[in-house]
Amino acid sequence: MKKIDSELNDWLRPEYKRSDFGKFVRGKYANRPIEYRDVVTMLLACVGEDEGILFQSHSRRNPRKPGDWTYEIARTNQIILRYWTDSSHSIEEPLGNHGPVTTPNERQELLAVVRKGLTSLRGKIARQ
Repeated sequence: MKKIDSELNDWLRPEYKRSDFGKFVRGKYANRPIEYRDVVTMLLACVGEDEGILFQSHSRRNPRKPGDWTYEIARTNQIILRYWTDSSHSIEEPLGNHGPVTTPNERQELLAVVRKGLTSLRGKIARQ
């Protein structure tokens, strides 16, 4: 039977240094386009974490409770944020239609739009 310990110890030899490997570059998936829906989901997760809100994807089949926060992405890339006042009524904030998000600047712009929309929705909730 082969001893695994000796093989594991060979993998991390102390005589190697980071400089021995040359310059590290990003992998082949670094510039891969990300789906718009995935970008929005990640941005809403980050904004929600900052604001103490858990955004869930909107589904007509799932019943909602008062205080739930949902989002919907329409076919035209329109984001709609919702705050549920009861199981059948919500306060909505449409964020407009956005094109593809492929650069860091476009992600920052979309993040600003999401934050502004959330602030607007909170204002609507406060006026209720």
